[in-house]
Amino acid sequence: MSYVMSSVAFGVLLISGIALGVMGNPAGWILCVVAVALWSGLHLTLKYTRQAQP
Repeated sequence: MSYVMSSVAFGVLLISGIALGVMGNPAGWILCVVAVALWSGLHLTLKYTRQAQP
């Protein structure tokens, strides 16, 4: 369930960042990079946690 919620939050952050970037605010692109980094970190954490459990 946390994976689904994080994916939705990632989508919202990514769309917000793209919208800000297109409007000319460079912080929007930074928001996109941060969103991708957070989501990929959570994805890797969940992936290796599931593999470690018997």
